[in-house]
Amino acid sequence: FLIAVIASAGFGILQIASNFKTSIRGLLGVLALVVLFIVAYATSKPDSHAIVAAAADKMNVSDSTQKMIGAGMTTMVVVALTTIVAFVYGEIRNFFK
Repeated sequence: FLIAVIASAGFGILQIASNFKTSIRGLLGVLALVVLFIVAYATSKPDSHAIVAAAADKMNVSDSTQKMIGAGMTTMVVVALTTIVAFVYGEIRNFFK
């Protein structure tokens, strides 16, 4: 398993290095996701409702873990909405071609 993971990562890095011009869009997409997650994490706050706080204490969930969960959910929603908007835009554009 470890050899497969190393080989996959090595092949990906080799492809990026050998075709950097064509890989730039993918790298920019990954960078955009990282920036989105960092912004979502920075603006996320741990939930302080009594029920959520009790459940978090029961399951030993720290405030930073709650922020991480919130940032992940925010990132997922933004990516899902962006995908839906891009799909609808593409379909409308193709309809009028």
